[in-house]
Amino acid sequence: MSLFKKMFTFGRAIKAELEEEFTDAQAIRLLEQHIRDARQSLDQAGRSRIELAGKKKLAESKVANVKAEISKYENFAVEALSKGDEALATEVAEKIATLETRYTEDQAHLDTLNADFARIEGIITKSKKQLSEMERQLAQVKATEAVQKAQEQIAATSINANSKVANAAESLQRIKNKQAEKQAKLEAAEELSNEGDDLEKKLKAAGIGSTTSSANSVLERLKAKQSS
Repeated sequence: MSLFKKMFTFGRAIKAELEEEFTDAQAIRLLEQHIRDARQSLDQAGRSRIELAGKKKLAESKVANVKAEISKYENFAVEALSKGDEALATEVAEKIATLETRYTEDQAHLDTLNADFARIEGIITKSKKQLSEMERQLAQVKATEAVQKAQEQIAATSINANSKVANAAESLQRIKNKQAEKQAKLEAAEELSNEGDDLEKKLKAAGIGSTTSSANSVLERLKAKQSS
């Protein structure tokens, strides 16, 4: 494969990876928006549930009141019959029949409200569970992504640091080598200088090349002139 083809293939791979990362980032943002929308819908459903609970309570109270009215008028009817007032008992019975019709209607309405309330409760409970799971998974994905980015940065820093340390170590070794070379030169120069001094000492001890005058030598030279 030619260099151009290798570079082209590498470029396509990088592009595909960047596009994939962009798509994943978009998916995360879309999921976050979906969760926000779901949370708003659940809040609205919660308000509707409260409203429905209020209606259900009123309906329960209404049914209970009608039931109490029926029981009261049944007692009136029994009392009227016990007194032999069948006409009054019949009138009371008509009232009871009307109340029972109302009770049947109110109870049917209450049953509908109970069913609706139970259905909404189930939907809210299920939706909350699903939303919590979705939020948990999203938090996990984001946390993992953050950790992996940190690991990538640490790895990149480590590579750069290792490279810098290696360069510094090479520089240090070069400095040490130069210093050792310089020290060797200084020691060699000192040795050569010492060798010269030793030679001068040996010549002087042998009386060779000495130009230094002493009182004795001067006196001997003067005596020799005088004798001549």
